[in-house]
Amino acid sequence: MKYCFGVDIGGTTVKLGLFTTDGEIVDKWEIKTRTENQGEAVLPDIAEALKEKLEEKKIGRDEVEGIGVGVPAPVDSEGVVQNTANLGWGYKEVKREMEELSGMRAEIGNDANVAALGEMWLGAGKGRKNIVMVTLGTGVGGGIIIDGKPLVGAHGAGGEIGHLCVNYEETDHCGCGNTGCLEQYASATGITRLANIRLAKDDAKSVLREQEVSAKTVFDAVKAGDAVAKEIAEEFGKYPANKTQTIQEQKNQGRRPHVSLQTLFVDANNLEPDIIFDIRRCKAYNRVSEYYQRLIGK
Repeated sequence: MKYCFGVDIGGTTVKLGLFTTDGEIVDKWEIKTRTENQGEAVLPDIAEALKEKLEEKKIGRDEVEGIGVGVPAPVDSEGVVQNTANLGWGYKEVKREMEELSGMRAEIGNDANVAALGEMWLGAGKGRKNIVMVTLGTGVGGGIIIDGKPLVGAHGAGGEIGHLCVNYEETDHCGCGNTGCLEQYASATGITRLANIRLAKDDAKSVLREQEVSAKTVFDAVKAGDAVAKEIAEEFGKYPANKTQTIQEQKNQGRRPHVSLQTLFVDANNLEPDIIFDIRRCKAYNRVSEYYQRLIGK
C-alpha cells in the first residue's frame, strides 16, 4: 500500500493528513503555525510533524508517494512563493525546502486551488469539471476549476478573491500591502479587526471587553445577544454580500469602476461588457485575471 501526506498551511494552524493514494484518510491532525521571525519555523515544524507520524505508524519513506502542500498565496510552477499575507514569508522556494527537510517528494499549490481539486476528486464537486470554491479562515481565498484544471492566471493569483478591493475608503493596510481588500473584512483576522475598531469607538457595554477578541468570541457574543457583537457581525456581512454602486455612479465619483462579490458570482450574467474588474493594486496581483474574462463571457 502506498501513502501520501496532505498539508494545508493556514495563518493560525497547519492541518495535516495521512492518506492512502486512493484518498482514504488514515489519520489527521494539526499543529500551530509559528509565523514569528518571517515564518522561518513553519516548514521545519511540518517536516518534523510528518517524521513523527511516519514513526508512529511505522511507515517507511519509501512507502510514501509524496507530500501535497497548500499555501495561502500565489504559487508558481516551480513551487516558489513571492509573498504571503499571513505567514511572514517573502520570496520562498517552498518545494525545494520542503523536499530537503522531509526527504520526500513535494508538490506545492495555492491552498484554495488544491482544495478545489480535492473537492472535484472526492468531495462536493465529484463528477464535475467546472467548480468554484471559496476558502474562509485566517484569510480569504478562491479556487477555480475550468474543464478539470485550476485556473491560476498569469501570476498564480487567478482565484485570489480575498484581495479584491471592496472598500475604496479604507486607510488601514491588508497583509498584502494594499487597502480595502475583502480579506480585511470577511476573514477571521478581518472580523477581529472590525471588532477592535468598534470597541474603540465608544464605551458601550459588551462581553467582548472582558475577553480576548477573536472571530469565535465575536460570534459567541452574537449568539448570546450582545448588541455590540451584532453590530460587528452586520458590518462584517456587508462587504461580501453588498451590491456595489452602479458603474456610472462610480465613474461620477471619479473612481475606477469595480464590482462586488455579489455582482461577480450572483449577477454575472447581467454584467455589462465594459465593466472593469479590480483584481487589486497588489504587487502580486497587478493584472486582471483570466477567470474574470471567462465569467463575463469575453
